[in-house]
Amino acid sequence: MPAFSVSGEPKWSGNVTTGGEAGGQPGGFGTFSFGFGAKRFAMLGSASHRKTGDYRPGGSDDSHASVTRFFGLPSSDFYGDRMFETGFEQKAQQFRMSGMAKDNLLVTFNYVRTRQNEANRWDQTLGGDGNLIAELNDLQLDLAYLRVEKLQAGWFDNASFTYSFSTQREERVNQGGNGNPTASIAHEPERTNVHGVQMNLTKQVSAKQSWLFGGDAYFESSHSLSFDVNPTTLVQTVRRPRVPDQATYLQSGLFAQLNLQATDRLSVIAALRAGFNSYESRQVFAPVVNNRPLWPDDALDDGSATFRLGAAFQATKDLTLTAAISTGYRSPHMTDLGTLGLTGSGFEVAAPDIAGQNGSVGSTADATAVSTGKPVEQLGAETNVNYDFGARYKTDRVSAQFNAFVNNIDGNIQKQTLILPQGAVGTFLGSEQITSQNANGAVFVAVSASPVLVRANFDEARIWGIEWTGDFKVAKDMTLGSTYTYIRARDLTTELSPNIEGGTPAPFGTVWFRYAKSGQKWWAEPYVMFAQEQTHLSSLDLSDRRTGATRTRGQIQNFFRQGARVRGWINPGPDGTFGNADDFLIATNETLAQIQDRVLGVGVNSKPLWTAVPAYGIVGVRFGLRFGPHSIVLDASNLGDKNYRGISWGMDGPGRMLTVRYHVAF
Repeated sequence: MPAFSVSGEPKWSGNVTTGGEAGGQPGGFGTFSFGFGAKRFAMLGSASHRKTGDYRPGGSDDSHASVTRFFGLPSSDFYGDRMFETGFEQKAQQFRMSGMAKDNLLVTFNYVRTRQNEANRWDQTLGGDGNLIAELNDLQLDLAYLRVEKLQAGWFDNASFTYSFSTQREERVNQGGNGNPTASIAHEPERTNVHGVQMNLTKQVSAKQSWLFGGDAYFESSHSLSFDVNPTTLVQTVRRPRVPDQATYLQSGLFAQLNLQATDRLSVIAALRAGFNSYESRQVFAPVVNNRPLWPDDALDDGSATFRLGAAFQATKDLTLTAAISTGYRSPHMTDLGTLGLTGSGFEVAAPDIAGQNGSVGSTADATAVSTGKPVEQLGAETNVNYDFGARYKTDRVSAQFNAFVNNIDGNIQKQTLILPQGAVGTFLGSEQITSQNANGAVFVAVSASPVLVRANFDEARIWGIEWTGDFKVAKDMTLGSTYTYIRARDLTTELSPNIEGGTPAPFGTVWFRYAKSGQKWWAEPYVMFAQEQTHLSSLDLSDRRTGATRTRGQIQNFFRQGARVRGWINPGPDGTFGNADDFLIATNETLAQIQDRVLGVGVNSKPLWTAVPAYGIVGVRFGLRFGPHSIVLDASNLGDKNYRGISWGMDGPGRMLTVRYHVAF
């Protein structure tokens, strides 16, 4: 918040931060901020800029590179130690001001703007699928809100009202086929606008009891105009956008919360919320292609009631115990209900877009899926019951917190393989033609190497975990600290990991040691970040290019004859003609058949590159120096230049790197 002048005299302030990174993540950054405060008016603003070059993975080799996935060879043999076109540029500005219209009336205005350019989806190009184009252009966010807060608003002690408007924009540009230069180039510019209103009312009924009442509503609309460009003829063709143009979504609710100091050692919180959701997409806004609209009418109206009950008990002066039970409700959102197109997990369809095609939900999220017999139908809401338990311990030398939770989800929304009756090849899913179908009924399209997916309320799931954070003063000037998180997810019917996009992170922790002597201008902090091996991967994780990176003989063939050939890595063989059995990979002199047998095994059609996310440990050291209003921080990270990656990361973590940051306040 911008600060008012305590003395009443106008006062300006500001600070500048600048720095650079060298090594695994090269680039530079800088931020300028200013503030102004008077007796009844205050404002602040900032502007920042960051630009990075192409990233270098730890150890110089990309663990999920397309040449590793499809050819079983290290990426540095083909294009060195940098991941092409992984750099980007980002700018952001913020302006905020507050004014006391009256002694009991505060008005606040805030505006945030960010822009990111030159970004590319590495996991869809050389970092996974081997495609030629996977751009993510013109990421934009504009958010503005106006808030009015009043003390002594009638019977209530405090009242606030907020109106907000946000708009987000991006354009995805993709060309599929594992590097097919003649495949259509899909352009998908999208914009989402959201108008929001929120109101809160608070009342301190007594010294031990206070109430909060409120409500909110957010009106969301999607705007998109998508098209394909033929790279040979440059002819444009209208295509079905990922989410239907002019689709709308309303989410709103009313809530009440009680804070109760039951005794001197026990405090209780109880909350209740009634929520309402409404989705609609209309066929009248759909372009007509081949005498049919690109999407049908679709709508969903839903409601819910949820609660939370929690308590904190001060067992001793230093120890506090907490516990809570809450219910949750997640109505399927616009992207759940309306998505048809390429996503992080692959190509997805929405239930209304395959109405009448007798589609069914597959047993898994990979090419081995068989029909469960469950028809594809519009999604319903997820519901859950969550239990939280915690303990906080704090003394002059020790500060520690431990939490555990169990979350039971009913109607879990998962991504499963779409199964269609045989004969689907040549038909369309939106604007995308089905190019192949296996014996089980799973279908494929050109823009994704994975089978087509559909979201379904597939089953019940249980997610549980623990969290720890703590630090201990070893001596007056030395502190030892650590954090640790463990999460586990399980489908209660199959006992397997559920197919939730993004998967379940591996157990992760940090350990750090800080030396900061009182009166000295410098401090030092060596640290370790580590993750255990993650073996609990779902079928969606195993087929995801970012995690398991499953590959088939067909995909290896596509990359060999398309992406690798275009990049100059294939020789046409003795006959001088590409596309024949005598073509060979220049790096190893192997033919396509020899590569397929070596990578997959003789007679094997498909298997993942990774069946687990490997464990890793990253060592680094930070050093800080402060003199007057100036400070310098150096961070030497990943000193061992280890290769590492988390689940569903689109690229490996950066290698050995040095970051320098300078800050001055005035």
